[in-house]
Amino acid sequence: MSTQLKCELLTVQQVAKLLQVPVSWVYGRLRKRSLEKLPGYRLGKYWRFDKEEVLLWVAQQRADRAIAPRAFHARDHARDLFARDTRRAASRS
Repeated sequence: MSTQLKCELLTVQQVAKLLQVPVSWVYGRLRKRSLEKLPGYRLGKYWRFDKEEVLLWVAQQRADRAIAPRAFHARDHARDLFARDTRRAASRS
C-alpha cells in the first residue's frame, strides 16, 4: 500500500496572488536575512511552495503577532518624540 502525497506546488507569482502581496515581497521573504522566512523549495533557479505550508506559515505569523508585544518601529518612536516636543512647546506658552 503506497501513500500518496497530496502536495500542491505554487510558483512565486501564485503565492503572491494567494497572499495578495507583490511578487517582490515574496522574494524578500526568501532571503537568508529575512526574519519571517517563507517555507519554499529551490528547484534549480525556480522557487516552489507547498500551498499547505504557506497557509500554515500565515497562521503561525498571525498567532505570533497575537502573542508577542507590538514590535518597535522607528515611525512610532518619531511620533512619540513629536508628541513630546509638541507638549513641551505648549507648556512653555
